[in-house]
Amino acid sequence: MASLKSLSTTPQVAFRKSTQFEANSYAIATWLTKVAQQIAKEIETFPFNKSNLEKNISEFRKITKLAAKATIPKLKSLCSQVGVALVITP
Repeated sequence: MASLKSLSTTPQVAFRKSTQFEANSYAIATWLTKVAQQIAKEIETFPFNKSNLEKNISEFRKITKLAAKATIPKLKSLCSQVGVALVITP
């Protein structure tokens, strides 16, 4: 997440939470970001290449039209080739 201003437009996530405490949406967003960053550190990628990323935009679009089961592995592979660690959390 690039900015906390986009928090209201961030997709909702499902998880268990205590009814004893009021949830702070900023704290939850921070926690989810940290989890994603830790996962991303373990993903091997080539160095980031903006030019190759831009060249592959049409390929990204094609992939997103496939069934979800086929989409995720192909997106992860293509992203890693251009230096992007794609993290999808439940």
